[in-house]
Amino acid sequence: MIHAASPSQYDRARVRAWRGSRWTQAADAVLRERYQRDGPQACARTLGRTLKAIQNRARKLGIAAPSRSPAWSPAEDSVLRRDYAARGPDGCAPDLPGRTRSAIVNRAHVLGLRCNDDRREAIVRRQQRALRAPPPPPVPSGFPAGWGFL
Repeated sequence: MIHAASPSQYDRARVRAWRGSRWTQAADAVLRERYQRDGPQACARTLGRTLKAIQNRARKLGIAAPSRSPAWSPAEDSVLRRDYAARGPDGCAPDLPGRTRSAIVNRAHVLGLRCNDDRREAIVRRQQRALRAPPPPPVPSGFPAGWGFL
């Protein structure tokens, strides 16, 4: 008989035999019950498996990963549908507090939205300018042309 101070200690003692072995129905049941609520790290500790093993098994069982951000509301989607083509992600960001530029671009992609061609070209030009290296420093006088300085 196992005497444990908490249910998590009991679970760890109960599943110790699972370490390095095949997945059992009991381990799958623990994943289904706790993955969404407690997260993958807690499940890994409880089941005595690696984080990667827990994530892979959850994916195979069709258990969705816990969400890190709130779901998109219909109001936020309507802002994107109305303004994304004309204003782009940076223009929509003030109307979508708490959403990163990356999140806005990803959600627009899911909704099938695109920037207008003019807007898209301006974004590409801005990104290209940011990637350009600064010009080399001028060569001091008294040195022949072509001499470089490190």
